[in-house]
Amino acid sequence: MKNEKLIIELHEKSKSISQEIARKEVDLILVLQQVIKHKVYLAYKYPNLFKYLTLSHQMPEWRAYEMSVVTKASMKFKKLEAALLCGKISVSKARRIAPVIDEANIDNWMRRAQLNSHRNLEKLVAGENPEVSLYESARYVSEKQIELKIVISEKD
Repeated sequence: MKNEKLIIELHEKSKSISQEIARKEVDLILVLQQVIKHKVYLAYKYPNLFKYLTLSHQMPEWRAYEMSVVTKASMKFKKLEAALLCGKISVSKARRIAPVIDEANIDNWMRRAQLNSHRNLEKLVAGENPEVSLYESARYVSEKQIELKIVISEKD
């Protein structure tokens, strides 16, 4: 069946590109470590890595925040860097655990990151440090509509 062959081809291609994106994210983290070490952002008149990424690289704020957090955490915790390099955890999961890891609990949190979904991991992190995920926000989604994000307690 011709359609079946195309479907398999497209699936394999999209899977391959997704894997390459994940590898490139880690490559970027390694380069950003050097950007911080050598204060490249200051040479370009940016006060910090976040501004450097959003303004110089036109990176969306959410992505610049994620990259900044994970870069700094991976510089502080070499085990985290190693886990990223060998693909044990994703950049996204590393960002989720970064606020709660320290030298004493990093192995436990990396294991949790490997074994849990993003949503479950977020719940575990919030249980450890509720302030990490407690924020309310509002943003425009159209000219006359605002999206409101609120925090409510989950019922047992």
